[in-house]
Amino acid sequence: MGRSDEKKLLTERLKYFIEEVFPCDLLPWLACLTTADKQQIQRDQDRHGDIKATETLVDRLKRRQDGFSQFVIALRSNGSEHVAMLLDPEMKGITQLS
Repeated sequence: MGRSDEKKLLTERLKYFIEEVFPCDLLPWLACLTTADKQQIQRDQDRHGDIKATETLVDRLKRRQDGFSQFVIALRSNGSEHVAMLLDPEMKGITQLS
């Protein structure tokens, strides 16, 4: 799957997982994000809650190389397998970073 396909998938499926993700719990697994990205996500979570922070997280992931794969791995590492399966049912994201 190419980056444009990954971006499209994140955009299309966001509505199905936006209330299921706790963005700040995922940040340690997301090396693709800059410090500024992580700070903005944390600020959004503190000020506006998880849903706004998830929107910011997905927006930033779409801009970063390996963002999709790292996100899927982070979800699986944090007990959100159901969300990871929504995005990567064949578990291709794991092999992309191996």
